[in-house]
Amino acid sequence: MSFGIVLLNVCSLFLLVTIIGISFLKWRVTGAIHFGILIFFTFVWSLGTFIELSVHSLDAKLFWRNVTQFGTFFLPVATIVFALAYIGAARRVIRLVGSILYIWQIIPVFLIWTDGFHHLMRVSVTLGSGISGLSTIVVTQTVLGMVCVSVNYALMLAGILILLISAIKMPATRAPLIIIAVGLAIPSIFSSLTNIFGAFVFGGIPADTSFAVGGIIALIGIQYFGFLKLTPIARDRAFDVIDEGILVCAVDGKVMDLNRAARSMLSRNYPLLKDAPASEFGVFLSKTLGSSLPELCAHKELRFNLKLSTSDAKIYYLLRSYELKNDKRLIGFTSVLQDISDDTFRMNRLLEKAEKDPLTGIYNKQAFNEIVNNLLESSYSEKSFLMVFDIDYFKKFNDEYGHLSGDTVIQEVCRRCQGTLREHDVFGRVGGDEFAVLLSGLEDEAARNLADRIRSAISSQEFVLGNHPVSITISGGLANFARTEESDGPSSLYNELFERADAAMYKSKAAGRNRVAFSPMR
Repeated sequence: MSFGIVLLNVCSLFLLVTIIGISFLKWRVTGAIHFGILIFFTFVWSLGTFIELSVHSLDAKLFWRNVTQFGTFFLPVATIVFALAYIGAARRVIRLVGSILYIWQIIPVFLIWTDGFHHLMRVSVTLGSGISGLSTIVVTQTVLGMVCVSVNYALMLAGILILLISAIKMPATRAPLIIIAVGLAIPSIFSSLTNIFGAFVFGGIPADTSFAVGGIIALIGIQYFGFLKLTPIARDRAFDVIDEGILVCAVDGKVMDLNRAARSMLSRNYPLLKDAPASEFGVFLSKTLGSSLPELCAHKELRFNLKLSTSDAKIYYLLRSYELKNDKRLIGFTSVLQDISDDTFRMNRLLEKAEKDPLTGIYNKQAFNEIVNNLLESSYSEKSFLMVFDIDYFKKFNDEYGHLSGDTVIQEVCRRCQGTLREHDVFGRVGGDEFAVLLSGLEDEAARNLADRIRSAISSQEFVLGNHPVSITISGGLANFARTEESDGPSSLYNELFERADAAMYKSKAAGRNRVAFSPMR
């Protein structure tokens, strides 16, 4: 064997080992482990072919030819498994397809290696002469052997087609998918040429050296999309050390990478994700939240909770998404995942601690004030209104019918008011017969109409007190939310808002009662 042939083979084997090492170092990247396994079987095929050419006896050549069969028959399966993993197929699908195909491919390898059955695959094995005086094995296959080899090429073609079809469906990932497909096609083409020209093609080039070339091209495709296009250059130093979770997503929603914090957060809810490829996390989020990841990212800021698999407890998250662009072209999203469970639980405890008024069941003054202050502190919608009202001539009912009748009036006023309010409106009792309502998400006219419907619902039907029908009316004031530069904080905002609504209420009383006056922001 000439020095040139030896050098080409050694360099090829070295490159294949390097690619395997790179793949396993990047084990968290989608498809990296599967690609490493694919290249390993390529290495076995290439190594067996090289040693087969180097030895001289028929028995030694036959042994190493049989060794290459592990690569020959398992490489096509590894190609399909890698293609499915790289495009983000579900792990159960990958496992099922891989298990079936590997079991199928074990059969011909078993037949070849078994003395009692190898005749089912081969009619004869003889020595023949090759280029540069090197002897090669000439194998005459049985029909079964030809079928098994044909299935090999069909499986390789299937893996390549999976990538190409995905490239058509996913324009954002088209370039890397095509590059990877080309890289995987090269070994298939050269291995088929060996059936025509033997171990050497194109005037003496060892066919197995093409495996390294194809592996490098495929690796370039993985690098092109997995690391260079979407992930920041500083990723290796900063990506995994910050506390907030980071997911890097393609335009089609495929999670290309995520840091240690994101992996840890989400695997609390689904432990099987702990060592899963990055793409599995996108599938998990889309399935759990009932929406594709691009749609979730379009929300810019999304709050959601996930139930822990080990208990009924829930973890609350905030997902902020930012567009990634290259020359004004959208190429993906960076999503920052934050655990907001503590803040959420704190707010829930605040709401739980807010005591309800024992007579009416609505919020008491302290609870109402705390809730409204918190809403103002969180930049509550500018389209919010505070309505303050009390019962007209309430003292008269207490004097004429007794305090128990007065309690009945208060309860009935609250019941009628609640029947008119929306679910998210905040209703509280802030005095003996004085009430306040925070209305949100309304324009001025709609807020005034809702306030008047509350007034009308209370006055439209008579009350029965001590078997006597009586009419009850309210006087109210309505003020819209106003944040000013002079405001010191949420407490100041609420005080200003309440004062304006309260002043408007007294205007209603002065104007004859049974009405709601509006105090617009100045």
